[in-house]
Amino acid sequence: MKSGVEYRQRKSRIFRYKRQVINSNHKIRRILFVAEDVTLAHVTRPLVLANSLDRSRYEIYFATGKDSRYLVESFGNHFYTIPTLSSTKFLDRLAKGKPVYTLDELKISVQADLDLLMKLSPDLVAGDFRLSLGISSELLGIPYAALSNAHWSPYATAPFPLPEHPLVNIFGVGISHFFFKMLRPAFFKYHAAAFNALRRTYGLRPVRDLREVYTYGNWSLYLDLPCLAPTSNLPDNHLYLGPVLWSPNVSFPDWWNKVAPDKPIIYVTLGSSGNITVMDTILEVLGEMPVTAMVASAGRFDTGQLSKNIFLEKFLPGVEASKRASLVICSGGSATTYQALACGTPIIGLPSNADQYLTMEAIVREEAGLLIRSGKVTKVKIKRAIEDIFENEDYQKAASRLGEEMLQYDAPARFSAFVDTINENA
Repeated sequence: MKSGVEYRQRKSRIFRYKRQVINSNHKIRRILFVAEDVTLAHVTRPLVLANSLDRSRYEIYFATGKDSRYLVESFGNHFYTIPTLSSTKFLDRLAKGKPVYTLDELKISVQADLDLLMKLSPDLVAGDFRLSLGISSELLGIPYAALSNAHWSPYATAPFPLPEHPLVNIFGVGISHFFFKMLRPAFFKYHAAAFNALRRTYGLRPVRDLREVYTYGNWSLYLDLPCLAPTSNLPDNHLYLGPVLWSPNVSFPDWWNKVAPDKPIIYVTLGSSGNITVMDTILEVLGEMPVTAMVASAGRFDTGQLSKNIFLEKFLPGVEASKRASLVICSGGSATTYQALACGTPIIGLPSNADQYLTMEAIVREEAGLLIRSGKVTKVKIKRAIEDIFENEDYQKAASRLGEEMLQYDAPARFSAFVDTINENA
């Protein structure tokens, strides 16, 4: 009985608030950025866009989980902590092929959204993987821009790869991929079930499948190069902003200027979501090769005694490290791969989840890197891939070409222009 009363009270609050929004001026002045704190990239991408806006023209607010508060402390009183899914739970569910959110978790997120939105009354909300905003913003009639990778677009044209999954270890890649391709439409609908169930509860129409869940909003803003994440027949409210680059604000380590210039430099990072179990194999291979390795741990692993040619730090300035390196080894996620490409540096990607596979397969198609399934990593494969990259300069040329194309997609400038366009049309 209590839940029914609370639900009716909530609906009444939503109705009153929405009526106020409809009767108000829709010029954009107050902007709220919301990030689901499941990986570093989902927080830093909207943070870069937020920091790029003119503070004399806009009031900027930022909300994310408590674990990433340190990244956005500069926002002072304009920072808000919200409940988000834990990174551990998120990565575990991805690895097992489970839906990322349960219905109860989405309910909590939607309620937190509603409370914050009604408190701040923003003129525009921009969210990165805050899937609940696809419900809460619509309920309140607040314009919402969903930030995502274009390979999740309902209009994406690239084939969908087979990510790491327990079944791959049982049936192998070939058989697993055959059944995955056949069953993928059903999987995508299944992964949208909780989202659609909650939308129906609030009287909203369901979406088609997982791709719409990830990109649903008044606008879908894609943080990719079109050549790496192609789409077709995009509607006017789906736009490419381009890649968003971010590096941690850390000082160069003491050894930075002591790295020998007479050997190829390899920058290694698996970020916050890569398969960390492959790191020991990578370090063992690099310790036996005539190279210098700069490794960022992101605080996810500790090592014993390292070879003298390996330099380890918790965090490194990723753009500067990529610029200095001849090769980047990473999980294949878009954050690090775009850093590497911006510097014209080829990539060896060791993906595990679908996001990483989609990004790395696109890079392989453009001949700017190589892909090794993280579940199939061996010393031989790692060594052979490094040698292939160094022996074939075409990889570096392709990476440089993509880096030059990135110059045409200034994501912060495009986002600012996007907001200006909304104001002009208001």
